[in-house]
Amino acid sequence: MELENLINYSNFIKSNQNLINNLKNSDYSKNSIINYFNRNLPNYFNPKSDNYRKFQKLKDQIIILIFIGRYRGINDHITSSRLWSMLMRKYLGKIFHHYLLFDNKAYRKNFFILSLGKLGVSDLNYSSDIDLIIFFKSNNNITFQSFNKSIKNILSNISNVSVSYFHKIDLRLRPDFGTDSIISDIDSSIEYYSSVGRNWERLAFHRSSFLSGNYSLFLEFKLSIHNFLYRKSFDFYAIDEIKKLFSFSKITNSS
Repeated sequence: MELENLINYSNFIKSNQNLINNLKNSDYSKNSIINYFNRNLPNYFNPKSDNYRKFQKLKDQIIILIFIGRYRGINDHITSSRLWSMLMRKYLGKIFHHYLLFDNKAYRKNFFILSLGKLGVSDLNYSSDIDLIIFFKSNNNITFQSFNKSIKNILSNISNVSVSYFHKIDLRLRPDFGTDSIISDIDSSIEYYSSVGRNWERLAFHRSSFLSGNYSLFLEFKLSIHNFLYRKSFDFYAIDEIKKLFSFSKITNSS
């Protein structure tokens, strides 16, 4: 189907037709899309710009650029998925830092965020949920409760009922401490993974990547749960679980 016909079938593409009309084939290459993103990103964090905090707008434009670049064969599927994932990690990290700076200027050393699932392995689809775990290190600068409140406010600001809507964000992969906190205390998380961490949580970690925050803190944390991530001996219970997952997958596919 020609792009002109495709536009008629998609209101989303049609709403960005002005953008498409002003671009050449070379503008859909990987480097051109990255340049477009970096060039326009500051406008969404500049109070003097009409685009200020309207995060969805730039995200939609990047979707259009990547989609058309893939549709025209300029970028292959793997390049497109990795490009989309890379830019969304950068965008989301920028949003978190933008809001957290309002509450505490020394916040950076206290936390880190992991991206998991499709974003974690750079295979994000346009409609995929973004799976995150937000880890926090208790200290004298900012309390656990106040940081948890700050994160809740950020997620509210970029939810689908906000003018600043960014993406659907899922925090359900975080450790289950039986509380209503949406962030995870690092010390408690180390104890959790070292004692009751489950096989699917181990797999989730192996499909994760650092998103933003204190990278040194992330490395220290990962070292602390090394024995959870990499077992010293065969875990036959885990192997049986994996067999069951494969069996369930085959039954599901056949049905």
